[in-house]
Amino acid sequence: MSSFLRKTVVTTQTVAPYCVGSGLPINLTGTVSGGAITGQWTVANGSGSFGAYTSTVNSISTSYNLSNNDTLLTSIKFYLTSTGNCTPKKDSIIVPIVQRPKVFIGTGTTICKNNVVPIVLTGTITNALGGTWSGGTGFFAPGVNITYTPTTADLAAGTLVLTLSSVGGCTTTARTLTVNFVNPPTIAGIDDNVCTNTQTIVLNASVTGSTLNPTWTTNNGTGLFLPTNQTVTPTYQLSQSDYSLTAINMTVTLPPTGPCASVSDIIQLTMRPAPLAIAPADFTVCANAGLINLNGSIGGSASTGTWSTINGTGAFNPPPAPPVSTYTMSFTDMSIGTLTYVLTTDPGTYNCPNDTDTLKIAVLAAPVVAVNSNTSVCENAPIALTGTVTGYTSTGIWSSTGTGAFTPTNTALGGQYFPSTGDVSNGTVTLTLLSTNNQGCPAQSGSFVATFVDAPKALFTASSVRCQDSVIIFINGSQSNGTSGLTAQWNFGTAPSNTVVQSTTPGNALYTYTNAGSYVITLTVTGTNTVTVPNIQCPDTVSKRITVNSLPIPNFSYLNACQGLPAQFRDSSIVLPGNIVAWNWNFGDGSVNSFTRNPVHTYTTSGIYNVVLTAVSNNSCAASISKPVTINAQPLAQFGMTNDPTIALEPVYFSDFSAPTGSISSWLWSFGDEGSGEGPSPTHIYQNAGSYIITLTVFDNNGCSDTASKEIQVQILPQVPTAFTPNKDNNNDLLFVKGGPFEKILFRVYNNWGELLFETNDQKIGWDGAKNGKDQPVGVYVWTLVVDMYNNRQVKKNGDVTIIR
Repeated sequence: MSSFLRKTVVTTQTVAPYCVGSGLPINLTGTVSGGAITGQWTVANGSGSFGAYTSTVNSISTSYNLSNNDTLLTSIKFYLTSTGNCTPKKDSIIVPIVQRPKVFIGTGTTICKNNVVPIVLTGTITNALGGTWSGGTGFFAPGVNITYTPTTADLAAGTLVLTLSSVGGCTTTARTLTVNFVNPPTIAGIDDNVCTNTQTIVLNASVTGSTLNPTWTTNNGTGLFLPTNQTVTPTYQLSQSDYSLTAINMTVTLPPTGPCASVSDIIQLTMRPAPLAIAPADFTVCANAGLINLNGSIGGSASTGTWSTINGTGAFNPPPAPPVSTYTMSFTDMSIGTLTYVLTTDPGTYNCPNDTDTLKIAVLAAPVVAVNSNTSVCENAPIALTGTVTGYTSTGIWSSTGTGAFTPTNTALGGQYFPSTGDVSNGTVTLTLLSTNNQGCPAQSGSFVATFVDAPKALFTASSVRCQDSVIIFINGSQSNGTSGLTAQWNFGTAPSNTVVQSTTPGNALYTYTNAGSYVITLTVTGTNTVTVPNIQCPDTVSKRITVNSLPIPNFSYLNACQGLPAQFRDSSIVLPGNIVAWNWNFGDGSVNSFTRNPVHTYTTSGIYNVVLTAVSNNSCAASISKPVTINAQPLAQFGMTNDPTIALEPVYFSDFSAPTGSISSWLWSFGDEGSGEGPSPTHIYQNAGSYIITLTVFDNNGCSDTASKEIQVQILPQVPTAFTPNKDNNNDLLFVKGGPFEKILFRVYNNWGELLFETNDQKIGWDGAKNGKDQPVGVYVWTLVVDMYNNRQVKKNGDVTIIR
């Protein structure tokens, strides 16, 4: 008899995912019930090992230790299988294998405290949802790749540790980096004073924490750094414009050192007034002066100064010589010519370079004056002055006892004196030369007496008309005035100098100028004065400027040089300068001369005529020009036409018959009705009846013209109105035949029965709508018309007319 076995049930309990790297085993628990109460755990894909079982009734528990290969799996599958007499039953469980989070971050860095920028934090996290940064006292934004701005407390700490921790993984993994903060280097420039007479100054700065050379720059100066601006102690050479500043501001900058930014400092060079030595202006003293006063002054930042001499051997008083002192000349100083003194300042408050100023004193020799000897002079001649001034000065000034004039000035030692009329009347004049620019030395003088004797008077006049290429008469009117043997010398202004003799004619002189212009004519007459011993030749000169006027440049042109037509002559003469005031025309055909500017003259015969124009300027200068003028023969205008008389609205054909044939170049037609035409054979249509004058003007190849005229009669074909109103209101009361004029006319009117009501052979008589004085009734009437035109043409017409009352 067999026993009854119950059904076996195997159940595994859920196990949480396993985190690699935790170092713990996987704990497995399951139950076996029913036909069995024990069981055994196995692994389907793992290579680890099971630990000891810790089982209770129906509960089967053990642990599983993972091998290294197991940690590389994504999951491990376990089975719990029942054991006993019954058929084994099993249940499985899959345990996920989760990798431990991995954190990778960058390396630490070093930051300078003067170049703090946000720290760029970068990292990579795997096997986790993300990560978070921590550390320091600042603020972190969420995320892995962020920036962190160090705080003041971070900088003060000197070191900053930042940690990136994983978030959302099976466990937490963290990595750290270290940021070190270092102090920047320092630089301190040294302020200084600079004087306005200082050319260069050595700059200085204190540098710590760097071995690099700083760079110097100016903020408002324009000077130069020597030998370079990249040194701790350069030399600064001031520019000219720097001296106008109150202070020169400079910046000294250390370049970036390692992680540190550049550092700089500003120094100030305060401009201080330079010492100022002021010597008096250079002056002169006489060699016998003995004592020289030196009146210098000191200014700027200097407090005192001292005089010294470069070439003198005298003595200062008091010694050492202050700015205001005296100097006693030695015997050697009196002959040295120029003494040179130097006033030198002390360095002053700001230890500036000394300033100096130089004084030069000329030691003068006494002046010596020499003048002419007493002399006799012609009363109309200037007195030549031959004064000299020697010694230190060479200048002087002339004076006289008379009222004449010195030329060019009274300071010209070798000038001239022109006596006045009063001087000559007095008989003598005393001339004195006084030395000037004596510079403290006593002035010296010298004098001489000039006695006046008789002299001739040069006089001349010139003819009033003075034209180029015409003889000009110069009339000598000179007076001898008690002299004898009067001679004359002429210069007419065309020689290189006015002293050149161009004529010695004693009387009147003649001269012809070939060029217009302004000329100075000089006449010099010389007479012998026998009162003096020896005799004196006294000349007198007179000069006058005259203007020799230009000749006119005559010229003319002409128009319409045709036989029988007025030829127009146009003057184009000019004169420079001036203007043309008179004209004389000779037309060369024996006619009377014309004196108008632009005359008109008609030649009766063709041919070549020699026309002469004489032009006269406002200065009475005249010139002529002759030109041949060709007078062309006049053409003969003639023409013919068709249909004279003609009918209105019908063409009339014109033909030119002018002579000579082939010489006509243009035709101008006027048809008398405001119409015109051109060419030799125009056609014209008249719109209205009447008598018209047709004019033809022809021009030949020479521009000559002629005109011919003819009359034409224009007629209109007869017309009869279609209605009229014979109601005796003086408006459209009569029926007339219109058109004409007609040579003959026969006009008849009939009623509807063929009865003749009206008949006329006079165009001026119209039908009044009656027969034998009796008005005809309103209605339609028939008319007939026969007209003979003046051009031998007959017109026959008929029609009807309506009486309207």
